[in-house]
Amino acid sequence: MKRLNANLITNTFFPEYVERPYIINCGLCFEWAYIAYMLFDDIELWSNKNHAFIKYNGKFYDSESPEGVCDLEILNCNASFDLKYLDSKAQRLSEFVEQWGKRSLLRKNKCIINYIWK
Repeated sequence: MKRLNANLITNTFFPEYVERPYIINCGLCFEWAYIAYMLFDDIELWSNKNHAFIKYNGKFYDSESPEGVCDLEILNCNASFDLKYLDSKAQRLSEFVEQWGKRSLLRKNKCIINYIWK
């Protein structure tokens, strides 16, 4: 069983943003969440109108919250919005891909998955 290591995602796939993980959340959050889903066990994909993130063992994670938070409102990308407006929810992979765009999600991740498991 592969347990979540959120820092591994940022360090390996977004090394140019390690010191500024908020940049990942400004347009690459869906890729970060998708990579987590593909690499680790028991990951739930979550998103709303503005942000993609994951849930693991009862906590929510994104590039800015690698230790996880218990409340959606604490995620920085959600903090400045009314969560009722955002309608955050868990999604099946097919829903996530439909919302965020299959071409965007899969354009490089086939190589990424092969790289990690070598």
